[in-house]
Amino acid sequence: MPQRITLESLVRESRRNFTSDRVQLAEDHGIVFMDGTRAYLPEPMRKRGGRLSEMDITALDRALFAMDAGPQLTGQPILTTTPNNAIPALLTTFIDPDILMILFAANKAARILGAEGSGERKKGDWTEMVAMFPVLEHTGQVTSYGDYENGGSAGINFTFPQRQSYHYQNVIRYGEREIAMAAKAQIDIASQKKRASTLVLDKFQNTSYFYGISGLQNYGLLNDPLDVLDEADGTLRKWADVAESAFHRGEDIAAALSAEFASDLDGVAEEHREKLEVMNGVHSNAAGLHRWLSTRHPGTPPSSREPDDAAGKDT
Repeated sequence: MPQRITLESLVRESRRNFTSDRVQLAEDHGIVFMDGTRAYLPEPMRKRGGRLSEMDITALDRALFAMDAGPQLTGQPILTTTPNNAIPALLTTFIDPDILMILFAANKAARILGAEGSGERKKGDWTEMVAMFPVLEHTGQVTSYGDYENGGSAGINFTFPQRQSYHYQNVIRYGEREIAMAAKAQIDIASQKKRASTLVLDKFQNTSYFYGISGLQNYGLLNDPLDVLDEADGTLRKWADVAESAFHRGEDIAAALSAEFASDLDGVAEEHREKLEVMNGVHSNAAGLHRWLSTRHPGTPPSSREPDDAAGKDT
């Protein structure tokens, strides 16, 4: 006599199959059911495309409830938790108790100033916005000795360059909960932020010693305008000397400047070389120097002429 197939037996079979597949799906394919799924849909209902009526849903709920109320066919109680055979990964993670600190480049500006003899000093206080520094230079000249000669002199020159002060700060912020949470990682937030504050202030001061403060009369070791002007003055005098020598010899000034200073652009990239030649090229400088020398020394030698338009323009 054929056995009568009931909905409860179908659900029990579907649940048994799902329970046996669930662990394998998680271990082999990483498929984990987190929504409380307990069974496959019975075979007859899957053949209908999974479309369930209200009666089907009610019957399934009753069958599952009846099975949850008693033991399975194996006599074992039904799992109410998600099957699992692992532990949290954090429990198998090693955390080094030693904290590795990031190193920064050493601050050398104050040491450089000290090596030059002046050192790092405090001038004035924070209520004074401008500092003035008297600078005195000895001047003079000598002449050949003569019993009745009064030549030669000695004197001084003094200036009062000014520098503007710049005040800076940073702020440390931390909360009680932040401190407590960081303490679980053996990190003392309060003291480390204080160290960070000191480091940031020191780094900024070191940088300002080299480059000064933009927008203020506060210059550093590398961008003092007096040093830049001195360098420019020396370069201009060299160009003028070469041009004047060529002018008096009746030679072409542009050719003389090119022979003397063309090597200054060696090693400069081609795109930058073109810009330098346009803004400060030999031909444009030769034309300007020729006009200046012609004013100082009337009566230009025939061959020491001003460069023509074809040679006097940089394109």
